[in-house]
Amino acid sequence: MKARIRGICCWLSPCYLCGSPTGEVGGLCEACLEGFNPRVFTADNSFPGIDSIMVPWWYDYPLMMVIRALKYRGALYLAEALAQGWKRCPIAVKPDCVMPVPLSRHRWRERGYNQARELAKPLAHILACPVVEGLERTRHTCPQASLPRQARQTNVAGAFRVIRPVAGLRVALVDDVLTTGATVTAAALALREAGVGGLQIWVLAQARSPNDP
Repeated sequence: MKARIRGICCWLSPCYLCGSPTGEVGGLCEACLEGFNPRVFTADNSFPGIDSIMVPWWYDYPLMMVIRALKYRGALYLAEALAQGWKRCPIAVKPDCVMPVPLSRHRWRERGYNQARELAKPLAHILACPVVEGLERTRHTCPQASLPRQARQTNVAGAFRVIRPVAGLRVALVDDVLTTGATVTAAALALREAGVGGLQIWVLAQARSPNDP
């Protein structure tokens, strides 16, 4: 009964961007989801310790508005809708678990939730594998968005520690946006040192660099 009520509410709920009725997932209508700028993704990448990066979109307007609403304004209901973008990504190797990039305790107290964990839950459903909280932040860091590119790697270097057995596991590490890759690279280093069997990065969007079209 609860599932039926939830389904009805989703169909009647307006799209966050255009106000049109949404489908079963809710939050965003199909037209708005299809209107985000698609990112051409590939298994080849230049980030050390990472096997592949799954990213369906570029971090452009109006998608950035939706991600910021999820990240900073508590619009957690948007996570499931945004996760639908990952269904476009080809899965060469199925991961054993989905792992969110953690927040520091300071940031958790400030925000009250971790947007990466909210995204990890629908992704785990898509990939049919569990969510594992396998990382923690060893120290509070400045928000990456507030720093210039050259300072981001230093900011998060050594900021992660593995807190669950991960040796041999194929891990899908989840975050919202990929900019310089400093955060996921630092997390990947900790996981590689703990012996993961494979490491995929799943992000919603990638910020454009000066060389991107």
